[in-house]
Amino acid sequence: ANGVQLMIAYYRRRFPSVLKIKQLLEARTIGQVVKATVQIGTGFSPPDTPSKQWRLDPKIGGGGLLMDLGSHAIDLLHFFLGDVRDVAAFVDNVANDLKVENSSSLILRFRNEAQASVVVNQNVGVRCDVLTLEGTEGSLALVGGLGCSETFLKVAIAILIAGKEISDIRERRLHLSRLYLGL
Repeated sequence: ANGVQLMIAYYRRRFPSVLKIKQLLEARTIGQVVKATVQIGTGFSPPDTPSKQWRLDPKIGGGGLLMDLGSHAIDLLHFFLGDVRDVAAFVDNVANDLKVENSSSLILRFRNEAQASVVVNQNVGVRCDVLTLEGTEGSLALVGGLGCSETFLKVAIAILIAGKEISDIRERRLHLSRLYLGL
């Protein structure tokens, strides 16, 4: 009506590793997902060009790292686990004088009763980029695929399956390779 087009850029849903995790979850490879955790941590580096300053201006960008990267992690949790029922959060600015938040902790409960924690910090010395899904029969972890495009990161999916049938490490690696490749 107003000639304005709204576009949302939650493109991480199309990463091959994310689609593989979705496939494994739909196949109930790890059973029923009961818990998820997301940790995104990075140090603060001031934007190197004026065109990137918008991220630090709440009037233009709206918020800090939670809105910039954390929103993508929340979208992936929604993609994997469905609708969110309840949210509790702390959103603060810790260790610098930014006008936007740089330290956020959220707890989510989904309609399917799964729970998730999301911790996003832009004030830590060691980079962290991990999403873990824990189920009744195993767990999945996406390492290094939340903060940037997969073309720039080496993304690893770790799959841990509970059970005694895979005790030998070579058998486990073969089993994981077959799961990942769909064999």
